[in-house]
Amino acid sequence: PVVPWVLSGKSGQAVRDQAARLVTHLEAHPDLPAQDIALSLATERAAFDHRAVVTGTDHDELLHALRQLAEGGGVQPSQI
Repeated sequence: PVVPWVLSGKSGQAVRDQAARLVTHLEAHPDLPAQDIALSLATERAAFDHRAVVTGTDHDELLHALRQLAEGGGVQPSQI
């Protein structure tokens, strides 16, 4: 199944910074289940005006999407 990871921040750069921190954390803890991370991101973090969603079917796809977001490529945070 496709897993969505929702990130938010007070600015587009804050969302990219959160993506970079999450990449670092996941590289150190590759055993964390993608679905658990999705739930934590959706329910335990503050929701700010700038958001981005990355999706993937496995850990590697999600990490790739997060790296793209952190580097400013691919997905761009949107204000809602």
